[in-house]
Amino acid sequence: MKSKILYLTMAAAIIAGCNSQQAASNLITGTYAREYSFDQVNLDTDKSIGNASVRDTIFITPDGDHFQVSNSMWRKNDYDDKGWYKLGTNERGAFHTYAAKWNETDSTLDPVDFGVMNPIKVDGKNGKILLGKTEYGKVK
Repeated sequence: MKSKILYLTMAAAIIAGCNSQQAASNLITGTYAREYSFDQVNLDTDKSIGNASVRDTIFITPDGDHFQVSNSMWRKNDYDDKGWYKLGTNERGAFHTYAAKWNETDSTLDPVDFGVMNPIKVDGKNGKILLGKTEYGKVK
């Protein structure tokens, strides 16, 4: 009888753990974005040449017991005819894709490889994440 109770308790703990992981995955997974603009200054003359806008998007997808975190950045200047163009990782833009593990205690996504990026603070109830001091809103 004791072994049946033990097995039932263990099964319940495993099911609860799986449900907790699934709930966390549903809460975290998604596309988060922010958009900002700034005055672009000529480095030689310190005079304004126009306005620039940036769309910064973070994608969080489940990958086994981890998450993949990737990023895309687009920029548009009002002083040229380029339109929106993608910023690469070497243009002070997007970061490289990395693996992160959910830390339920701190509500953070912590990089698996130490020092790759800062942890991402997740506010799933309000649909927001915080990377450093930068806030992104969930769009889907």
